[in-house]
Amino acid sequence: MGIEYFINLFFSATIIIIILAVKQLRMRVNWWEMLLIIAVPFLFSLTFISIVINQKTKTTEYYGSVVTNLYETEPYNEWHHETCSYPCGTDKDGNTEYCTRDCSHQEDYCAEWNLKTNIGERIGLNEQDYYYLLNKIGGQRNVIDQIENYDSRDWAELCWNNNSKFYHKKVGEISNKYESTVPINFPLSKQTGIVTKHSYENRLKNTDYSVFGYQKIDTADVREYGLYDLPEPENYFFQNVLLGGIVTTKVQEYFNAMNGWVGSEDSCRVFICLFRNSSPDVGLLQESYWVGGNKNEVTICLGLDNNDSINWVYPFSHSFTKSGSLEVDLKNYFRELPRLNENIWYQVADYLQKEIHSKFHRIEFTKPSEGFSYLRIDPPRWAVILNIILTLLICLGVTAFAIFNEFDNELIKE
Repeated sequence: MGIEYFINLFFSATIIIIILAVKQLRMRVNWWEMLLIIAVPFLFSLTFISIVINQKTKTTEYYGSVVTNLYETEPYNEWHHETCSYPCGTDKDGNTEYCTRDCSHQEDYCAEWNLKTNIGERIGLNEQDYYYLLNKIGGQRNVIDQIENYDSRDWAELCWNNNSKFYHKKVGEISNKYESTVPINFPLSKQTGIVTKHSYENRLKNTDYSVFGYQKIDTADVREYGLYDLPEPENYFFQNVLLGGIVTTKVQEYFNAMNGWVGSEDSCRVFICLFRNSSPDVGLLQESYWVGGNKNEVTICLGLDNNDSINWVYPFSHSFTKSGSLEVDLKNYFRELPRLNENIWYQVADYLQKEIHSKFHRIEFTKPSEGFSYLRIDPPRWAVILNIILTLLICLGVTAFAIFNEFDNELIKE
């Protein structure tokens, strides 16, 4: 802990010394009120600085999974029994009296679509995405529940536009709930990868990481060497995995499905950064720019010539120290690849899925034995200054409470 946690003690000690030195004040303040003058500012300062540091070290990583189930619930309605109360006069003392009445009514529910992944996440879908995914796995659906509608003639059109299959249709007597299951042995080309954001504590990126061999990368370096930012997912179904590559959407989707499997089974996510006509040092710069990447990532930097042949390979990950021969095997595999094309990329994804499953081990940054929990993170200057100001105000406020409340120090006699 730094001085930012204890500056309040200086304020508290100064105020208590003044109270003890002035008899009139000493008579007004009990011993437990002096403890409040110490404890309240200290607890505030501890909480405030801890929150600032927590926000400063919070980093986003991406989880991968694959779709296992699709669900659709057709629009339906039901009768909702309800009793309402309303003011209906006053009693002899002028207090409001309430009466009750039956205010039961029909509730209409729109259709719902969602999916479940193999890590248990549930994600809502729109109608278009649902049917795209349903057609992708063959369109087979099973009825898992049926709802008897209160009013079978209800149109329930408030939920729809004219592009919906339910537009201008009555709900009927029965509304169905459907489930579609993705076969576990489906080929990767028909699987759908899902990517979701999650936060974790990464102290390394907010300290002097140059001691770990990473260079400080500025905006000019990023432009000069064509370094990549970590790509944001476009939606739940797609994140750019092959950075800098001119590949088809099908190839990218195939890699997203691969990342879904290694994400759910091995807590890993793969990125491939492609650099054309560049020095192998660019791989080191990319590693420094990403400060080694997130704890669940394996990044593979490839240097290509104009014919899409690989000149150099530089993989990096925080987990290589725990993963046996993964780093060496990746280098050897990519060095032996022929000229890259669409068919080769499919082979690469299949290879990575098997290799990572057998050799990758994600480290946990919060474990002293394999992470960076020991690194000290100092709060920014603005937080230290704000903490001093707020702590002083709190000290003065608690002191005013102690002096002006009704509790006097009865041990001190005139």
